[in-house]
Amino acid sequence: MGQNALKTVLVVDSRTNTSKFTDLLAKHNFTTEISNNPRETLEASKKNTPDLVIVEKGIPEMKATTFLADLLKISWTTSTILIADEEEEALHEETEGLGILGSVKSADDLQGLERLLEVFFRLRPA
Repeated sequence: MGQNALKTVLVVDSRTNTSKFTDLLAKHNFTTEISNNPRETLEASKKNTPDLVIVEKGIPEMKATTFLADLLKISWTTSTILIADEEEEALHEETEGLGILGSVKSADDLQGLERLLEVFFRLRPA
């Protein structure tokens, strides 16, 4: 991993095709790990905290909001994005207090991801 590379983890349902996201993230100097096991991801985050976690609402074994709350307890500095095809108002109510950057509708929503990466880089200290 390069000196300036940022680490991101995609926590998704195993059926989700993430190749478009990983390609875009690589262009922004992220190294990406794919996981469909939220509990293992939380354990790994205790040892090696990611800069960004993108989590799909339909992950197996655990509600995405529970995962985000548990991740926040491990590292409040990790930025998060939620993949959820729901209305923004409902998502805001459900995720309030979890500090997410925002949400994208699907793993094909490259415009939405690009917009949230801009927010990530504005908030990230140099």
